[in-house]
Amino acid sequence: MLAASMSKPGDDIIAEAGSILLSRRTFATLPEPSAVEGDVINACLLVLQKMALSKNIDIFPADCHTVVTWLPAMSACPFQHLPADVAVRTHWSFPHGGQVTG
Repeated sequence: MLAASMSKPGDDIIAEAGSILLSRRTFATLPEPSAVEGDVINACLLVLQKMALSKNIDIFPADCHTVVTWLPAMSACPFQHLPADVAVRTHWSFPHGGQVTG
């Protein structure tokens, strides 16, 4: 996605996920992966979900703001945050590593 967004100049909207719009400028100004704002990560995962669905692959993109609560010190139970139909999904996608901001 990054290579495609940087291949042309301008500030076109290249992805939309809910109320979040990702533009070429968004990708050009991203910090290190460990410091990317959480809504940008979630938007990218939703775009990947749409791409997968177009190929009849059903993935579950976990919300990166939720995933971090599964770690110590909060140690929330991951099963409380999964959808009821998660067992029938082809793949799951969990963001990991670094700190999530935002």
